Amino acid sequence: MKNLVFVVVSLAVGVGLGVASTRQEFSGEQLPTVPYLAASNKSAPSTDKGPKVTLVGGSTFDFGQMDRHAEGEHTFQIRNDGDQPLRLEKGQTTCKCTMSEMQDGELLPGKIMPVKLNWNAKTGDVDFSQSAEVETTDPRQPIVRLHVYGKIIDALRPDRGHLSLGTFSASEDTTGKLKIFSFRGEEPLAVVKHEFLATDRAEPFSAEFRPLTTEEVAAEKGAKSGVEATIRVKSGLPLGSVAQTIRLTTNLSATSPLEIPIEGKVVGDIVLVGPDVVSEQNIVRFGPVAAGKGKSVTVHVLVKGPHRSETKLTLAGTEPTGLLAELGKESNDNPQVARYPLTISIAKDAKPISKLGTTAENAGVIRIAATHPRIKEFVILVRYAVTE
Repeated sequence: MKNLVFVVVSLAVGVGLGVASTRQEFSGEQLPTVPYLAASNKSAPSTDKGPKVTLVGGSTFDFGQMDRHAEGEHTFQIRNDGDQPLRLEKGQTTCKCTMSEMQDGELLPGKIMPVKLNWNAKTGDVDFSQSAEVETTDPRQPIVRLHVYGKIIDALRPDRGHLSLGTFSASEDTTGKLKIFSFRGEEPLAVVKHEFLATDRAEPFSAEFRPLTTEEVAAEKGAKSGVEATIRVKSGLPLGSVAQTIRLTTNLSATSPLEIPIEGKVVGDIVLVGPDVVSEQNIVRFGPVAAGKGKSVTVHVLVKGPHRSETKLTLAGTEPTGLLAELGKESNDNPQVARYPLTISIAKDAKPISKLGTTAENAGVIRIAATHPRIKEFVILVRYAVTE
């Protein structure tokens, strides 16, 4: 028992001496006053030196609702709350969002730079979200992301995504119809302007519009009014695929013009046949050709039908430079068909180019003039590329 009391007393004395010794040893030192943040590795914030980005009003904008195909805009404000100039540069944006009224440059302390975002609600979704980035010299925010979002509603909608004219003869007129519905406003829908965007092929196309009846409007859930468009195409179009778009401007002023593709296939008495030929599209598939090598292929243009004897073909031209064509003499080995050999070549000195598309804008083009009473031009597309 005496031994236990001795141990306890000795322990107490030792602790007391240790505390007194420690106080004496560190009596000249001052402990830091910055508090330690429990459950965090962060210390107290450092002073604000250098440029500092502040988004006045925030970096996001909820526009609520807007019409499909309509355009929107919002101006964000970036302020420099630092003590040194802040450099700003345009960064990446999403595909339906663009930045305007922003110039790359320096923003002095205390100054504000407006950044306007423009977007187009061309989407099939209900939820809309787009963003843009601004690169900064603020080490705390090297990239500022500006974000706009909201809901898209249908103010204007056609009854189909495109108008198909089907397959029709070049010697006959053809017609197609579609309906356009309005889902807001009390004023009946009206088309105030229409235009065909492929202007070089617009002459054969025309359009007429009539208001939909009450019964026709009621058949479309939620619609308030509508019009029916009748698209007429005169005979004489070149054989092959139809590529046209009609743009409709309506009396819904807050809604962007509606663009509807027009598709179809023109067939007739003139046909392209041969190796690597897609007859339905009047396309010759050449593929890649090495620069300095050149390449040639011979295909045939056939003329048949009741006008074959009076139809003569001549080469009207080729494009671009480096694509060559030679139309041979007419052959009548088959009394039902007039056959013209057509030799297509890529010149050896053709410069590197890519023409692998399926339209006249991004493929090679061969134009053949015809004396056919209905078909005045036969257009052949050549898909090729000259590689280095």
